Amino acid sequence: MTDITARLKEAQDLYKSAGVNGENGSGLMIDAQARIAELEAALTWYAKHVPDCRKTGLEGDVARGKLDRDGGSKARAALGAGA
Repeated sequence: MTDITARLKEAQDLYKSAGVNGENGSGLMIDAQARIAELEAALTWYAKHVPDCRKTGLEGDVARGKLDRDGGSKARAALGAGA
């Protein structure tokens, strides 16, 4: 769990413990956590493959091929259709 998802969970728990009607708040928290997970997945994928792009030989070729085939689609998808 990342710092931001932990903080969202803490906020959600505070709303519940305070007796605040959490239906809308809980839904927003769940949406935010899902959005963060999407962004983290895209960033993790790029973080895994980009460092290998500078390597020579098969390992670098494979990494460059993956990035070339992706063409930024994971980033655009994570940022939303307008990106």
